[in-house]
Amino acid sequence: MNSKYNLTNDAMQIIVWAGDARQLIMTALEKIAQHQFSKTRSLLDEAESLLNNAHKIQSRYMSLEASGTHIPYSVLFNHAQDSLMITMSELNMAKKMSIIMKSEVKNHE
Repeated sequence: MNSKYNLTNDAMQIIVWAGDARQLIMTALEKIAQHQFSKTRSLLDEAESLLNNAHKIQSRYMSLEASGTHIPYSVLFNHAQDSLMITMSELNMAKKMSIIMKSEVKNHE
């Protein structure tokens, strides 16, 4: 494998970014419950940025493997991918919840 890639370090970076994004999403959900939608948007945008960074790392490894580079199996990298995908799903759900709640609040004014 190309020495410029470090699977363990990259896995840890994905896990950190996904974890930070998850904390932002949980805070955004609290803001949704409080009807603070502008704060919700900024938290979700920040979470999305972190997840995009993590996804770029994952995509780099997928591209390497697809082009024939052998990527050794790593439980840590597998965990990182799981963390990333779950958090991306949570982000999508939080975005939808924000839209729904904002609409409900507007309809009841």
